[in-house]
Amino acid sequence: MSDLGGNTQRQARNVGLTTRGVRLADFVGRSDPNDFYQVKMLGKSSLDLKLSGLTADANLELRNAAGRILKASRLGGTSNEAISLNVAAGTYVVRVYQQSGDTRYALNMSANPDAAGDTPAQARRISPGATAVRYRDYVNGADNDFYVFRLAERKQVNLALARLTGDATLQLRDRTGTPLKTSRQPGTTAETIREILNPGIYQIRVLTANRTANAQYTLSASAIPKPSSTQLSAQWLRQLGAANSNSNDYSYDVAANSNSVYLVGSTEGSLQSGSSNAGKQDGYISQYSSNGTLQWTRQIGTSNIDVLSGVAIGRTGSAYVAGAVDLSAPSLSSLSFGSGKAYVARYNTDGSQAWERQLARGNIAAAAGIALDSADNAYLAGGFVNISGFSASLGAFVAKYDANGNLRPWATSADINNITNSGVISGITVDQTGNIYVTGITDASINTSNLNSDSLNFNNLDTALTGEDALSPNMTARAEGSGLTR
Repeated sequence: MSDLGGNTQRQARNVGLTTRGVRLADFVGRSDPNDFYQVKMLGKSSLDLKLSGLTADANLELRNAAGRILKASRLGGTSNEAISLNVAAGTYVVRVYQQSGDTRYALNMSANPDAAGDTPAQARRISPGATAVRYRDYVNGADNDFYVFRLAERKQVNLALARLTGDATLQLRDRTGTPLKTSRQPGTTAETIREILNPGIYQIRVLTANRTANAQYTLSASAIPKPSSTQLSAQWLRQLGAANSNSNDYSYDVAANSNSVYLVGSTEGSLQSGSSNAGKQDGYISQYSSNGTLQWTRQIGTSNIDVLSGVAIGRTGSAYVAGAVDLSAPSLSSLSFGSGKAYVARYNTDGSQAWERQLARGNIAAAAGIALDSADNAYLAGGFVNISGFSASLGAFVAKYDANGNLRPWATSADINNITNSGVISGITVDQTGNIYVTGITDASINTSNLNSDSLNFNNLDTALTGEDALSPNMTARAEGSGLTR
């Protein structure tokens, strides 16, 4: 095997480094105990060295041009050796040498410009404004990057790490270095921080997730003035009502994006042009533009009571609604157990209905809330009543529909999840990672140990809160209290 490395520091082989790095293969042993390589840094950089592929013990050193050892890795055996060090412009020498035995090796070397400060005292000064400023840099286990900025007025500060090549963490700190907020996503997932800050000096810290990681990144920072006054001013006010003075109209939920506002509820009259009320009450959805102009209203109805109680907006602006149709109360005189089905539908932005679904559960079922995940899967939550003779019991449920209206099973034998047999869910939300949170009322204990593979999967971290009670060690919620369950 040819000897590519110099045998002395004076004979060191010149290597040109880039951010992409170079990989060299060579040999050290009894006949050739030392290999030397020379690299030149044109500016302050983070120099990363890794020695791998060893079959015997070899070590790694980084020296300056005068031969002084700056850092060494001597782990012993065939363990990989690694060095990461921030260096100034100049000439440096890398030495690979035999400790015992003969071995081939692979030497990886890379250099990344380091414009950010290595300590808070050396932090790079930046001036984020309404338009984001961006900085491309690099961190490794031995190199944290620090930035500092000053706010002259109260502002909303937006920070992001993108184009990551490794696992990095983003941190916002006050002038003393106390962390205010940290974003720590796994792998190369972008990191984001949004915070409203008062006038003052603040630091940004970028670091790797562990000592062996390294990552190139792009930091973007912006700061938008945020008035300190909390006083609100009305932009517009609209009233929606049926023409019949004897009818009542109700609104129960509202959702908005940058283009539209959706309102849902029920009416005893007619809100949709050219239509009449189908029964006692009809459910309705209305769309307003962002300036308050009514775009359209749609009603759904049966001969009984119908209501829309929840609305959520999808990625394309479609409105997903939840409620109940064909509601009637139990009656002894007519020997009726009552009726009612939970209802979910999707409306396009032009008011056309993409699909509607009814969900039967018990004798009477109704949906109280709806939430969407990042894929526009709709989660329907509510309650149902089982009536037997002169007794009745309440149950809470969560059901999942995809964006096309297909009921999605939670498990092979269950498409609806009963969370409790004595309660009702009144609200539901989904976080960015798909965890589902519900709240409602119950007069029984909710013990998460009873949840099985046919029940809602709470991501193996199950908690329940009720009223003012604290959690017990077995994560059982106390009865007769309002609750939040994840």
